[in-house]
Amino acid sequence: MIMNKKIYDFFSLLSLAAVLFAGISCEQTDPVDDSSDKDTVSFPELVKETDVEPGTLLTFTIQPDKGWSISIPVESFEWFKILDGKFKVQTLSGVSLKEPKTITIWTTEEPSFALRSCEVKMTIGEETRTVAEYTLRAEGRTVEVYPVAMTEDGRFSYADGAYIYDTKPLAEDDVVELVWDENERRYSFPVEVKSNYDWTVEWPEWARADINVDSRVGDVPVEIYGVNSKLPMTSTDGEVIFKHGDDVKKIVKVRIPGSQDKFIHNLSGYTSLYFDHACYMHNDNGVYSKDPVQGYFFGPESSRVVVLELGDNGYELKETPWLSVVVGAWDNVDNADVLQSRTVSISAPRYAGSEDRNATIVFLPATAPSDVAEILSADRMSIKEEYSSYAIPVVQAARPAEYITFEADASERESAGLLFVKAESDLLPEKDLTFAEGSRDWQYELSYIKEMATAKSTFYITEAYETITVLDAEGNEVIADEHWLSYDSLGEGLYGQIQMDMSIFLKDAPSEIDGYVVFKDETGKVLSIVHCKYKEEPKTDVDVLKDVSAEFFADPQAAEMAGATIHEVVSGPTYIKYKEHQAPIYIVKFTKNNTSLVINTSKECQIYSCAGKKNGPEMVTIDDQMFIDKEIYQQIEDYNNGLIDKYPDTSNERSTMGILTFGKTSFETRVYPGYSKFNMKMPDKVTDKYMSEVIQFGTQEAILFVFICELDLQ
Repeated sequence: MIMNKKIYDFFSLLSLAAVLFAGISCEQTDPVDDSSDKDTVSFPELVKETDVEPGTLLTFTIQPDKGWSISIPVESFEWFKILDGKFKVQTLSGVSLKEPKTITIWTTEEPSFALRSCEVKMTIGEETRTVAEYTLRAEGRTVEVYPVAMTEDGRFSYADGAYIYDTKPLAEDDVVELVWDENERRYSFPVEVKSNYDWTVEWPEWARADINVDSRVGDVPVEIYGVNSKLPMTSTDGEVIFKHGDDVKKIVKVRIPGSQDKFIHNLSGYTSLYFDHACYMHNDNGVYSKDPVQGYFFGPESSRVVVLELGDNGYELKETPWLSVVVGAWDNVDNADVLQSRTVSISAPRYAGSEDRNATIVFLPATAPSDVAEILSADRMSIKEEYSSYAIPVVQAARPAEYITFEADASERESAGLLFVKAESDLLPEKDLTFAEGSRDWQYELSYIKEMATAKSTFYITEAYETITVLDAEGNEVIADEHWLSYDSLGEGLYGQIQMDMSIFLKDAPSEIDGYVVFKDETGKVLSIVHCKYKEEPKTDVDVLKDVSAEFFADPQAAEMAGATIHEVVSGPTYIKYKEHQAPIYIVKFTKNNTSLVINTSKECQIYSCAGKKNGPEMVTIDDQMFIDKEIYQQIEDYNNGLIDKYPDTSNERSTMGILTFGKTSFETRVYPGYSKFNMKMPDKVTDKYMSEVIQFGTQEAILFVFICELDLQ
């Protein structure tokens, strides 16, 4: 029974399938029915969007009643994709849908200057149709140029290592004018180029920019600069053209000022020059040099340097001026810079004239008139004001009357036992010496008749020497270091002293001896000859005194009333005892006890000491020295004594209470007198009527005065 039932069911199903198959076959042969079947294929309506913003998600709806698939063409898949959940796919498929389904198309965010299109295809059964057409919006190529922002004082704005640019781009009529940079010596102007494409640029002949970036898309800093070899002499306009291929996208107007007025000059910082007769240049600090003064000027080829000599009729331009100015050559190679720097070397020859001579070096820009008369005043005695900043006055000093100038005056030298006179005739004529130009008169006689003469022997020389030669009495050259006669150069070579050191003779020193010191220039020619003589100082058993009370007491009349005197010891036993200090020796005598007087010394002294006493002087008290200008001091005294009504103005006077020392200025020693208040009082418990103490005044380096202080109450 079970088997029969199964057989029945199988034949029943087979009969049903035959009926259904017969029905379908009938529908397919019926044209009407075939048409009705095509209408049931449910493709969605075609969607068209031709201006799609990149990055937009696009959607359309489908509801197919059969199996389906949607695809993106391979050539469009880079920019269009079908979203399947979290995935982006090229093809999406499915079965018939009872409810509508939204299809989402992803688009690239990457902008493009070309149109990017896509046809979305849908297949249902055997049929494929385009169901969506999309075109992404093409981006236009744009470029904008932003100028650098300017500060209030006309400089480029700069912060944190970069320029600061204006927030507003250049308009069509704006003009970028290049700015001259004095330090870099070039024209330039920074801009920032903002673009969405990799642009190219065309420049005027005279302008360029270094653009060191891999891609010019985005914000690109550009510093436009003038081409040094193509700079125009006058103001010139041009265009900077930004392009894409042959397509012009942006034109920026640029202007470069004319280079004809660009001019810089410098002469090692000097605004004037002073040469001595021996061609040495002296600066304000007292330093001298025989090397030429070096400088430069910068400008176009037609800029120049001229030398104008000043004569009785004013300034003249001479073909061969006495002042030598050598200018470096202009560089004429191909593509040489329009503006160049040229060296200038200035020197003066030896000058034997008796009057100073004057000239002016004038650095002239290309815009200056070619006729130098046009840069002079009507009387030709001065440079016109508009060219005065280019002028460097030059003076060459006349040949001095003497080669040697002593610090100490003649009376001081004579007092110290130093005699110096001009030779009456040529020295060493048999040597047939060759003198430098104008130097034959510089022959002298120098005598030391006291050992302390060395203290007054320092002198200045007019012209720097190259060599010193020491000769004996017969004119034969000797080794200076082993001879009694030598020259000691002090300072920078224009200052020194002739030394006569008799201690080199261990025994039997001669009572009189002579020799020569010869100064020579770099060519071996003689600048000066000094015939040096030493004579042994005569001995005496009696002190020789010279009364100097009127010179040393601030108030000689008060000193006389107090019974005070000052005498200089110039020879004798006391002099011999203290002469080793090589300082003036004075005997200061008071005849009244406990008396104070002011002594006026010619040099400032930093310290004093009492020779041979550990605790200082017992009898003599010395107030701190008071240094004050004589004239101001007198005015203060007159005010205190009621002789004038107004206290003097001391705001600018150089005075002080205490120790003050001034150095040398030029060829002079600035001397401010030192006022020291001496008081002599016999110490307690001393019954003698006479007492003596030696006070030494001086500096840390030397003793300047020796005072033998005597209190004589007898």
